Amino acid sequence: MAGLRTPSIAVGLLSVFLAYLYGTQVYRQLAIFGVFRTPSSTHTSAEDAIVAIEGTKHCEDLHWHEPSQRLFTACEGSQTTRFSWWPPLANHVDPTALKGARGSLFVVDPKTQKSRELRLENFSGPFVTHGIDVASDLEVPPGKGVYIFAVNHLPNPAVYGDYPYGPAKPGTGDLPRAASQIEIFHHVVGSSSARHLRSVKHDLISTPNDIQIITSGTEKQKPLQFFVTNDHRYQHGRWRQVEDVYPGARWTDTVHVKLESLEAGKDADAATLGVHASTALSGIWNNNGLGWARTTDELLLTSAMGATLYVGKPEGADGAVLPRNDARVWFAQPRFDPEPQRRVWEKTLLFQDDGSRIRTASTAVLVTVGPSSTSSLEDKKGGKRQAWLYVTGFWSENMIAVKVDIPTPA
Repeated sequence: MAGLRTPSIAVGLLSVFLAYLYGTQVYRQLAIFGVFRTPSSTHTSAEDAIVAIEGTKHCEDLHWHEPSQRLFTACEGSQTTRFSWWPPLANHVDPTALKGARGSLFVVDPKTQKSRELRLENFSGPFVTHGIDVASDLEVPPGKGVYIFAVNHLPNPAVYGDYPYGPAKPGTGDLPRAASQIEIFHHVVGSSSARHLRSVKHDLISTPNDIQIITSGTEKQKPLQFFVTNDHRYQHGRWRQVEDVYPGARWTDTVHVKLESLEAGKDADAATLGVHASTALSGIWNNNGLGWARTTDELLLTSAMGATLYVGKPEGADGAVLPRNDARVWFAQPRFDPEPQRRVWEKTLLFQDDGSRIRTASTAVLVTVGPSSTSSLEDKKGGKRQAWLYVTGFWSENMIAVKVDIPTPA
């Protein structure tokens, strides 16, 4: 027994030491994973405070376009395809299911809370949706035309053959399962279609998640630059599992893409023509969503698994049954703290649901209530600032709109 005492004491001391060093981080990570969370729902004061947007099944991203007063999103639309093939969750079960249905682009009118699916012109093959971004067409009157950039998670032909694909080929176990790319569309606001302009493919765009178009906003230029986040380094296998749970896996990046033209033809190599890309940022765990803050001088990036919001300054830029999840939407706003003489961020829980009204939540957009200045949060109704909060997710049955009160800064 005496021979076991020294190692036991050493192990005990080591455990205490590690708990002292990493206890806070471990507790935080467990909280992020929902270990200490009790699902509940936000109470609403009126029956019409929550509206289900019909036809918006499995929409992962959502954007408000101020000039047209419209919401834009990309939805999978089909229960079958989402659970058969969706690389963002390492789901590579059956790519042959993509020949039966494909995703599409949708427009939501906040006045009617109705959605419209856009017919995709000049486009064929699968469309496996994820992140999108929208930019105004500056060559037409404001609000009359938009460019839509959208992620498309296609199967890798080297593994599954060409469309309509087949089972994985022997000896391809180490190859990437997906050959994801970016699709660029143009939409005339008010029409029922979106015209496909080109596809964008580059080796640095490996596991694309979200897109942020870069525009000057002052000249009538086409949007030829954008940022895109890669949320993983590995598409499948054990290292993919490590990435999802290990906070030290800080190796995902954000890519800066420059295009020579928005038109590239339909040749086999058209998607790579005139595409120049470079790594703009690296060193983030599970790099995920991104977007502009108050101005284009501030870029917001999120670590999904790390539950961290980063504020950066861009430089150099010319059929399954799912368990219910606790969905939460937080509202963050900056204020100046005179004591440390710096800007701090306040966060308020704006909406919470136990999964009965929205099954997953990955994106949220606020559209203020009021007849004018809908981009401002200063509109008042009944003495309170109010807005419609649109919430959607990659496994949600439909998008919902929730009327909420905007928190007032302390």
